[in-house]
Amino acid sequence: LRGPMVTPGYRGGASSFVEAADGGEAFFKTCDSVTLQGQPDQPESLEFKGRSDMLIKVAGQFHYLSDIEERLKETMLPPPENTDTGIVQEVA
Repeated sequence: LRGPMVTPGYRGGASSFVEAADGGEAFFKTCDSVTLQGQPDQPESLEFKGRSDMLIKVAGQFHYLSDIEERLKETMLPPPENTDTGIVQEVA
């Protein structure tokens, strides 16, 4: 990504910028994987394919998915020891 609305807020993370081949403004590396889509008679668009890292942003904070998974495992109840199921039938 690049442009006047992207780069000013990210200047602290200069390692996340990639020099532009056209000599223009540097690109911000997002780690998003996309494919350029478009037809000759339509504007081009980007199709999101996924991320190349396991990092997500929630409420302005970056989190690794593995950290979220660990916290969920810590807070989940263990499975019950007896998992037998049966059918209950009311007898009149």
